[in-house]
Amino acid sequence: MRVLLVDDEPVVVTALALNLRRLEPDWIVLTAHDMRGALVKLDEYPVDAVVCDLHLEHEDGLELLAELRRHWPQTARLALSGMIDAEHLIQVQSLAHRHLVKPCRSAVLRDAIIAAIAAASADPQP
Repeated sequence: MRVLLVDDEPVVVTALALNLRRLEPDWIVLTAHDMRGALVKLDEYPVDAVVCDLHLEHEDGLELLAELRRHWPQTARLALSGMIDAEHLIQVQSLAHRHLVKPCRSAVLRDAIIAAIAAASADPQP
């Protein structure tokens, strides 16, 4: 399984990656700190799932989720956020297979990734 974690906070993305690798040593966990970095990684490496913070510095994680849906529709999309208002929640529900609230325990994140991959593979529409 190959997973891309996208968060503009280096401490957060590093901790998430380390904890996922501990739980699932066979998983390949990639990281990016912004939308551009994520898109570069996606062009280089096919991934099964992307976990994206909704509040990236100078960017909106919703834009990345929309790009994923448009160009990599088979990739599971997970949104991660500390806080979310009703308007963003509606948008997240239309773009992501799963939404998680920070802080998120590693086992919960792992289980959500597995569920999102199953949902993405069962969903014929992007």
